[in-house]
Amino acid sequence: MRGPLGLRAEVVVTAVDESTRTWSWTARSGPVELDLAHGVGPAGDGGARTWLRIRGPRPLVLAYAVPARLALRRLVRLPVTAAEESTERSDPAD
Repeated sequence: MRGPLGLRAEVVVTAVDESTRTWSWTARSGPVELDLAHGVGPAGDGGARTWLRIRGPRPLVLAYAVPARLALRRLVRLPVTAAEESTERSDPAD
């Protein structure tokens, strides 16, 4: 895999559990390795909840956590219906 700034990492999926909607993988770049696990489940509002566990060197975990959190928030955002989208775009002056 090629990441930001041309950083290359070998990614190996280590487990997948379809029934619990979880999976884990290892990402390695040179001597540095991260172990990650991710899951998705239902939320009470009809949407989805997700989690991510990251294990590895603290500075790398912290650097990875911010963009990962943003990506996960986009992943589980509720879809906007056509009616809601129309309301959001309407101009109050009309």
